[in-house]
Amino acid sequence: MTEPIFKSIVQAVHVAFLMEIVIPSTKGQTEICIQHLMENSGHVFQGIPEPVVNTKGMRQEDWFAQCALIRQKVEERLPPPERDAIWARYGQYDNRINVFTKSDGIEGMAAYVESVSKLKGDALLELTANFYGLTRYNKKGRKIAPPSLRDIADRYSKSLRDLTITKQIIGKYSASLEMEALKKLSVILNNEITEQAEIS
Repeated sequence: MTEPIFKSIVQAVHVAFLMEIVIPSTKGQTEICIQHLMENSGHVFQGIPEPVVNTKGMRQEDWFAQCALIRQKVEERLPPPERDAIWARYGQYDNRINVFTKSDGIEGMAAYVESVSKLKGDALLELTANFYGLTRYNKKGRKIAPPSLRDIADRYSKSLRDLTITKQIIGKYSASLEMEALKKLSVILNNEITEQAEIS
């Protein structure tokens, strides 16, 4: 039996979105590139790094196509709140190469929680960016960290208590939507694999 490419649906989604910002490199370097990205992202599962994905026997273009397919299913098959939760968590943001998936997801999540939040508008958007750790780049290519709670409190004259409560609300909705999205994606992708196997 062929070893699956990914060890879990979480790994599949995480790696698929990491590949948004990868330019195809030298043949045979895909697995090294993925491992490097995962280490740099600090993504761990249950306290240990996620095992390396299985790219043995795959051409680089096939690998990129698999990752693009996963991203396409997220965009086309999930309801907007679940899609936004996945984009906000796993999507990439790099204004140097016009990749804005993460910020699109953050905007969607801010809009989703606004009805139950004391914060509104830009204050809520910045807090949501803080929750998801949105990093931007300046004109020199240096990273700009997301605003801190203190920065947001000062800028919008809000209490740290209100910000903390709202951040907990974002976390609660985020976890629930992500869990539901990953369940659906698991079924969608398993069905896709089954259909492809039947065709071949």
